[in-house]
Amino acid sequence: MSTHQSMHEMLPIELWRRILSYAVADSPNDLLLLARQTSFSFMKDHEWIYSPLLNAGRGDWFIRTPEEASKLLQRSSYGIKKAIILVSRAWRTIATELLYTRIVLEKPGHLAALLDRFQDQTQLAWWTRSVSLYPYLPTTAAVSAAVSHLIIRLLELCPNIEHLCIAFYLDAYPSSHIIQKLCTTNLQHLKWTIPRQSSLNLVRSLASLKSLRTLDLQIIDSDLPTPIASPPSSCTMPNLGCISLSGELTEFVNELNTWHCPLLITFSVKLPVDMSTQKACLEFIIRHARQLISLNINSITPWNVADLLRDCPNLLEFGFNPDWPIARLIHFPHDNLVDIGLHEMWYGFEVGQGEILTRLRPLIAGAVRLFEDRTISQITRENFPKLRRVRVLDGALLKALYVNGGPAKDSLALCEGWMRRSEVQGWRLEDCTGAKLGQLPPPPASAVDYSESEEESGTEDSESQDEVDDDDKDGDEDSAEESGPEQSDDGDHLGP
Repeated sequence: MSTHQSMHEMLPIELWRRILSYAVADSPNDLLLLARQTSFSFMKDHEWIYSPLLNAGRGDWFIRTPEEASKLLQRSSYGIKKAIILVSRAWRTIATELLYTRIVLEKPGHLAALLDRFQDQTQLAWWTRSVSLYPYLPTTAAVSAAVSHLIIRLLELCPNIEHLCIAFYLDAYPSSHIIQKLCTTNLQHLKWTIPRQSSLNLVRSLASLKSLRTLDLQIIDSDLPTPIASPPSSCTMPNLGCISLSGELTEFVNELNTWHCPLLITFSVKLPVDMSTQKACLEFIIRHARQLISLNINSITPWNVADLLRDCPNLLEFGFNPDWPIARLIHFPHDNLVDIGLHEMWYGFEVGQGEILTRLRPLIAGAVRLFEDRTISQITRENFPKLRRVRVLDGALLKALYVNGGPAKDSLALCEGWMRRSEVQGWRLEDCTGAKLGQLPPPPASAVDYSESEEESGTEDSESQDEVDDDDKDGDEDSAEESGPEQSDDGDHLGP
């Protein structure tokens, strides 16, 4: 113990706080990294994970998404913070502060316990910078309207909150109360699953959040009527650098077109079949085209890719759907593009839903495969001098390839042709994990030996996860002290 005391005497408490914040990944820059590492980086690596619990206990592989990896990292960080608390009294003070800096909740009931704790000790709420509220398993089922009052109370008690993630689905009426409260905060990063009927109210309220740096919205349709919009008014969002949108975007994007975002560098959109929304998105992209370095478009309906690449000369990464009937990929060489992401591609490999669609619509499937091949044939070193990699982005497609043992026999020659073309042109054709396309994990029978060979490298993460799971079993007893980062009892489903 004397050793710890001498260490504390050698360094001031402020320096220890900074050192330990980096140790638990709560450094000042980590909130921005947390916001950007999932939805805003469509080239982020997925990961193959072997679980002995799958396939009726016989073991199998599953794909961990970047968002799931981020959640697991936060759980591990929570375990490290609890370990630091036990070192000494001096470190307990620092670690308690760090424990409440970034809070992750997976059950609405945990939020009520956390707020009671904040009510008793207001300095804990003062330390809070990030709060993430999401169910362990994604769902669109609405939670109780009482949760909205808890979120409003949270925003009132945490004056320094910068990052807010709300993945619990709330109906339009309770969401509107949260929107009103958001206007009084200094929020920098917002991720929210919101009903369509509240999207118009939200976009106009966000115009007052001049500190906002990243915005990630999933807008879900519901049976309630959509309100009639009044004429929009223009505004400037001086700090907004990243926007990611998906779902029913019509009202939101029409209003978004009144925004001017001088620092916007990343725009990602996933659209339904809606030409009016697509046109509105295109207008927004064109107005900010020259400043964008990352553009991701996941859409069934086609876009003019050549015009987009011409208008966005500074892009470093670009995601699109090669199923589109693209006659010409580019007007002239793009000097900056480094990474290309390809959505869909189900028809090209004829596995999973691609095999079903090929049987149901063979003529359409054949035409789409020709579109894909024509598009990939235009990805050359001449057209993209700096191109480094082309990535097939769909994790579900990769899983279907694994289940099928590779592409269908009828598509094998086509896929092998893409691989040869990539080698000749000097760029790497990858799957969503970052591995060379076609390199699948071993079958379950041999996967045990494979996972054991990596067991040593994954020991630390497993121990941290086990510590968190142990804490969950008596979460009700500890909720008065540490309800903020408490986890659900279902954590084992992420795999080992």
